[in-house]
Amino acid sequence: AHAALRTGSFRTVLAEGRVYSCLREDEAERIVVVLNADTAPREVALALEDFGFADGAAFEDELGGGAHRVDGGVVKIALEPLTGAILVPAAKK
Repeated sequence: AHAALRTGSFRTVLAEGRVYSCLREDEAERIVVVLNADTAPREVALALEDFGFADGAAFEDELGGGAHRVDGGVVKIALEPLTGAILVPAAKK
């Protein structure tokens, strides 16, 4: 349902060990994708301020559920092993 995931451009947000995150965007939406390919749970801090998300920006995880908010330029998310998150700005839903 999100065209940006299929055809949007992407910019790497984080590549650390077996965790990868990117911003997928097109003219209509901006979505943050986070993947944990590790066999251990990971706590991830994504610096989103440089990608135009201000403090207080709210996201909903369309893959695993839950809400997340940018605080201090960073959004924090806990990922179980071999899982991911698709963070869609709450106002865009």
